[in-house]
Amino acid sequence: MRRSAVARRTAAATPTARIDSWESMYRALGDLIAAREGSHRELVRRDASGHLTRSALGAILRFERSLSYEVLVQILGACEVSDAERTEWMTAWERWGRPRRKAMDDRRKAIARSRLQPWRYTLPAWF
Repeated sequence: MRRSAVARRTAAATPTARIDSWESMYRALGDLIAAREGSHRELVRRDASGHLTRSALGAILRFERSLSYEVLVQILGACEVSDAERTEWMTAWERWGRPRRKAMDDRRKAIARSRLQPWRYTLPAWF
């Protein structure tokens, strides 16, 4: 294994103490992936579960999809973070990721409900 690959894998994760919002958590996650793996393709290749996809990672890091607990666990496993770092990441997810996930789920449910309800038109006065 080349030295640069070893250096990337042993590089320290972005300190989770600097995370102050869900946006900064997603950015820090992108920095972690870049520092440890270098690319989404390599991260997906190293994922033992086979559930991570490049499209899902890209959507999460572009703020188009919310980060689930399960996906975070898979990313941290593929990046081979230490137990202490994993605990910090999970604490950050509980604080910033869970409320974001709930808000996105509520939004999706509201959209689905609005599509199920029949359109209500007001009747004209002469009807």
